[in-house]
Amino acid sequence: MSITVDIGGGQIVEFPDVETAQRFMASQQGQPSTAEDVGRGFLGGALTNAGAILDLPAMIGRLPMQLSDRFLGTDMLADVPAPTPFIESVGEVAPSVQAAAEYEPQTVLGGYAQQTGEFLPGLLTPGGLPARIGYGVLAPAIGSETAGNIAEVLGAGETGQMVAEVAGAVASPAAAERTLRRLISPMAGSMDQTAIRAAETLRREGVPVTAGQQTGSARLRRIEDSLAPSTEQLEGFSSAALRTIGSNATRASDDVLDAADQRIGEVFKDVTRNMTVDVQPFRVSQVKRAVDAYIKSTTANPARVLTELPQRLANQQSRPNARAMIDLRSTLSSLTKSADGPTRSAAIEAVEAVDGIIADSLLAVGRDADISRLNTVRQQWRNYLAIERAATSAAGRATGGLLTPEALGGAVIQQSRRQYATGGRGDLGALARSGDRLLRQAPSTLPSGVRTEAMLPRIAGAGAGSFFGGPFGAAVGTLAPEMLGGVVRSAPMQAYLRNQLVAPYASRLTPTQRALLYGPGAGFPSVFNQGEMQ
Repeated sequence: MSITVDIGGGQIVEFPDVETAQRFMASQQGQPSTAEDVGRGFLGGALTNAGAILDLPAMIGRLPMQLSDRFLGTDMLADVPAPTPFIESVGEVAPSVQAAAEYEPQTVLGGYAQQTGEFLPGLLTPGGLPARIGYGVLAPAIGSETAGNIAEVLGAGETGQMVAEVAGAVASPAAAERTLRRLISPMAGSMDQTAIRAAETLRREGVPVTAGQQTGSARLRRIEDSLAPSTEQLEGFSSAALRTIGSNATRASDDVLDAADQRIGEVFKDVTRNMTVDVQPFRVSQVKRAVDAYIKSTTANPARVLTELPQRLANQQSRPNARAMIDLRSTLSSLTKSADGPTRSAAIEAVEAVDGIIADSLLAVGRDADISRLNTVRQQWRNYLAIERAATSAAGRATGGLLTPEALGGAVIQQSRRQYATGGRGDLGALARSGDRLLRQAPSTLPSGVRTEAMLPRIAGAGAGSFFGGPFGAAVGTLAPEMLGGVVRSAPMQAYLRNQLVAPYASRLTPTQRALLYGPGAGFPSVFNQGEMQ
């Protein structure tokens, strides 16, 4: 549609279309300021998009006829007048509005501002206002304009540029949000809630945990030099375990274990002093079932004290003897350290049954305070058995009494695999599970299959440093792994690497939904021109 314009001085010039006229007038009036161009571009984009949305119903209504004319050779649109675009209709009564909508930006920033105005419907995306502005408007606008400019530089035609703009608008929001989330929380999604809770448990008990250990990243652990737990971590881990048996030591040495054994024994003696034994029948039945299962499972000669236990408890019902009950418990306790697995398990269950009888007896005479002490010392004794087994294992001996997560976890599992798996065993069980989850020594091979040889980073750093800086650069490059490790191990960097402030990326809209939302602003209506498919 041609247009005539009075360019001043009595001169009237005819232009083939409004766009050509605007470019001519802009060239005559001079280049607008950047601020003016950005403002006019944004307003033009917003008006253009509003007009495109209002034109959609008419465009969709004509689509079947257009397709029929195009592919079936019909002439359905011959007698159907093309609807006047909304912006042109407004222009008949308010030419300035049409001129504002048809403004062509003169600067790069103006082009981005115009595209931003066209993507204002993105404010309808889910989320808070900042997310709607960034994810729904700015990201698709920048992506669309950038993709269109690249397509234009590469020599693509109008259709190619339009396709690029739509693709940029659809793809850029997800990419932008994923990138932003990764910048804020680089390891988000690399750890599950179990790992987060395990790290919280260890730190609460005074055991430091690195970001690499918490996230499970073998490469990050190599940079941190945390492929194996450090001495500081093992000391904190051992100290936390020993606190569960009432000790303040940092290593489970023989002296520390002997002192804990004696103290726990003294508490048992004090609690049971002047006790009147009260053996309930269900306790005898409970022990008999455990002994019967033990006799069937053991391959060695059954321990006599276990096979005779049901009868000895039955005798206590008719002839109570507190001293005999305490001696019986002491004998059973020694069997909890047996090398034979079935004997050890049966002895642990028998000790718990005897402790139950003691608790029943104290409850019967109203010694509530002693029952509380008994419950505490019973848990300490069970923890002691696990700690002693871990400390006397090969790993415990090799580390001089430092408890390793593998050794302690194995000892707790031997006492009760079910309780270990279901979250039982109190504080020591939580500590053992957390340590085994995060502090276990990493494999010597990275996921890619590259062995973690200590000298390779130094060799690579020396080679790169030599290339860029000669001998001095080689020396600096050799120290590069330590320098990088020092930065990564710093408190601020550790906090940054393990933070979970931003959750893993989850798409707000599907690609189809984004295409429908951004299509009008990205040029879909330009496919149709006065009812003719180009």
